[in-house]
Amino acid sequence: MAGKGKDKHPVIRIVELLEQTVLVALFLALVSLTCAQILLRNLFDSGIVWADDAIKVLVLWVAMSGALYATRTARHISIDVISRFLPLHLARLIRRFLFTLTGAVCIVAAWYCYQFVLLEFENPTLAFLTLPTWFTQAVIPVTLLLMALRFLWLAVCLPEELESAAP
Repeated sequence: MAGKGKDKHPVIRIVELLEQTVLVALFLALVSLTCAQILLRNLFDSGIVWADDAIKVLVLWVAMSGALYATRTARHISIDVISRFLPLHLARLIRRFLFTLTGAVCIVAAWYCYQFVLLEFENPTLAFLTLPTWFTQAVIPVTLLLMALRFLWLAVCLPEELESAAP
């Protein structure tokens, strides 16, 4: 986020590497489990009992991790119509405002998702095997909070490589 490659602080590089590693591991687990389930069903008329539920959870985790990665690389969904026609200094100001607004929306969403997960924690049910449902859903508020922090950081320290990117 702070620059390219060697310009970044070592802690930021480690966090980004960890983020990418988790995303790749989750995606590989999703693809592997899905392929195994398909092969077992088609070749042996059986399957892993808990696999369908685990696949649903993995889809959620991959989606949230992918969204977090997209915010880091400024590849998130955005609609940038106005700032293309504005002077650079005004476009930067609007971009910072929109990053702040997006961060605030993520904080509000994270709070309500946290409340939802807390309800699941207080009245626990199992997602699959012995894994509680609240644990599988906890990725939502955590990721939204991390995205909020990232957007707020972008609002304060807009890197040069993102000056032309849309919020």
